[in-house]
Amino acid sequence: MARFAVRNRPSLVQDVMMKRTGSGLSSGSLSRRALLATIAFAAAALCGCASMEIEPASDVWRTANGLVYYSSPGPLPPGSVLTVRVIDNSNPAMGPMIVGEASITDPAPSPAPFAFEFRAEDPVLRRGLSLEARISVEGRLRYSNQASHSVNASNLGTVRELYLAQTGI
Repeated sequence: MARFAVRNRPSLVQDVMMKRTGSGLSSGSLSRRALLATIAFAAAALCGCASMEIEPASDVWRTANGLVYYSSPGPLPPGSVLTVRVIDNSNPAMGPMIVGEASITDPAPSPAPFAFEFRAEDPVLRRGLSLEARISVEGRLRYSNQASHSVNASNLGTVRELYLAQTGI
């Protein structure tokens, strides 16, 4: 029976640790508590980072593409110019600003295709841009679009169809 009591008795090192700390915990449980405290502190510090929304900057180069429809009694005269523009009308004090433009000399018969890149950051797209087309013959405006065509982040990939009406001859 004496042997059993000796085995349950704390070792000399454990006895000294109990007297130093006054807690009755062994050095193994102290290092475990320190490790758990460090992990808890690190987790608490990193929890704040989990709510941050970090998005990579999107590409500012966008593409406008589509077809321009116009009714002409015959082919357009040589030297005719089809101009398609992306315009920012968001600041009335500055007036319309051309964000991107493509000019096509001697365009194809209707429907004339167009495609060009323009630069617009996300805040500009959220405000909205407009798309316009016109055809000039010998420097005089002959055709222009009457309807407004909106360009924004949700419809960037859309192939546009612009219908031009004849203006004064």
